Amino acid sequence: MSRRECLEAVAAALSSGQTFLATTHVRPDGDALGSLTALMLGLETLGKTVHAYTEDAPAAMYHFLPAIGRIGVGPPPPDLGSAVDAAIALDCASLDRAGALRKHLVAAPRLISVDHHSDGVPFGDVRCTDGDASSTAELMMELLVDIMGVGLTMELATCLLAGHIFDTGRFSQSNATPTAFCNAARLVEAGADPEAIVRDMHDTMPLHRLRLKGRALERAEIDETSGLTWSLLSRDDFASLSARPEDAEGIVVDLRVVAGSSAAALISEVKPRECRVSMRSRGDDVDVARLAMHFGGGGHTRAAGCTIEAPPDEAIRLLLQAAREHLAAGPE
Repeated sequence: MSRRECLEAVAAALSSGQTFLATTHVRPDGDALGSLTALMLGLETLGKTVHAYTEDAPAAMYHFLPAIGRIGVGPPPPDLGSAVDAAIALDCASLDRAGALRKHLVAAPRLISVDHHSDGVPFGDVRCTDGDASSTAELMMELLVDIMGVGLTMELATCLLAGHIFDTGRFSQSNATPTAFCNAARLVEAGADPEAIVRDMHDTMPLHRLRLKGRALERAEIDETSGLTWSLLSRDDFASLSARPEDAEGIVVDLRVVAGSSAAALISEVKPRECRVSMRSRGDDVDVARLAMHFGGGGHTRAAGCTIEAPPDEAIRLLLQAAREHLAAGPE
């Protein structure tokens, strides 16, 4: 089935329903939240009701998104999944990526999935997965605007452009395709302000987050064998700066610039035996998704993440050991 055909099937499923439960993956990023808010605005324009929830609260850098304040944080009411016409999961490579929302999704009469992770585990009664899409926001634009006929307002355009900007690394990565650039032109014409989006999403942060970044950069090390630049933020770091693990979003990008590095990883200790790892590579010839999958995570060639169930010292040892195996060997 072609991408257009699978999106038309999703459109038919959405058109046949009136009320929906919608979510995205845990620790939602710019593409996840841009796509989710776009879905909310788009379906509401068509007179439908969307109950949107995420397991984790959106980071402050995404508070500029229209409708972001209407996303519920944490589990929805126990009976909501079975009360809606369908549930929708966006930007989830697998059902488990929805976290605690998983059980509510599967309780719905119909489950719809829209995603662009090529390494994912397909799920859903109706789904569209296209690994060639720059972002899930790209798929949502085609679905809502081109197929379902939703008018491209400034608010909707802002949500969709934010998703494109985030997942293409501000249109600097190989997934910044001609389609992505053409979409961006349409979205800017509709009123989206790329300068404001980049400023809010990437170039503005509270002082405690700037200090958190400084601490991570000060500790940066490079593993010569694998070419991995890495750093650690401990629970003490977060506590002493009145910061949350979500405040570490994006810091790994700054670690990636080290000369001689092929990839970067930021390890954030969130519990005594739980470390979240965010990874970025410098190019398509180094696949950090392969490294993340070693620990049960996933993502894309140039951006991935995982959780290592170990204290920081052990997590670092395990990560470097795996990096020497998966990164030094080159792409498969």
